[in-house]
Amino acid sequence: MTPFSGIVTSAVHQGVSLRGIGELESWRRAHPAGNTPTLDRWEPELAIAYAQLGRPDLARPLLAGFLKGLDAGERINAWGRWQIATGEIALAEGRTTEAIAAFRLAADADSGRVEPAWTGGVTAALARAFDKAGRADSAAAYFRPIADQRLGFENLPLTLPIALRRLGELAEQRGDLADAIRRYRAFAYLWRNADPELQPQVAEIRARLARLEAREARSR
Repeated sequence: MTPFSGIVTSAVHQGVSLRGIGELESWRRAHPAGNTPTLDRWEPELAIAYAQLGRPDLARPLLAGFLKGLDAGERINAWGRWQIATGEIALAEGRTTEAIAAFRLAADADSGRVEPAWTGGVTAALARAFDKAGRADSAAAYFRPIADQRLGFENLPLTLPIALRRLGELAEQRGDLADAIRRYRAFAYLWRNADPELQPQVAEIRARLARLEAREARSR
């Protein structure tokens, strides 16, 4: 997790991107890079954060500046961070095919292979990209390991609620009431003690859950 992960997590879940952007700006002012070695700097992660909050225009120059300061060997070492940031910028701009390609490349050190990476951060990114592309089956395939195996534990406060909710919604869309009920129950339990700002989302899911449970009972 990054030092500003909490900012992004809160802003995404509460839908307050503008506030999150302001908090990221404050964090940057309080933590100037100074003489920090290039590979230890936070520019790729900040670019990811800005893109996830809907500001790829702020993300792009950060990533470009970071890459400009790297030699060839350092670029290999930074490959995964670079590709994830590239993918997040593409995703924020609606270029889902490019986002998926970048996320798949993130796991491979400049090899060009496109095998899916079953690591937590990349898995969550691919799930969101396939979801935004309207590829429901692929999105669900990548959301499931997050929900079922708690894959990507370093970023679960952000990714787990999204995975559970979207798996419930996708299951409901395809008519799988049992799976939708299971996912919605898990989401409601996970956020049972969530902050007041998040409770309207919990109430919404509980209402869906009650409706689906009633449908399931009538079908027996």
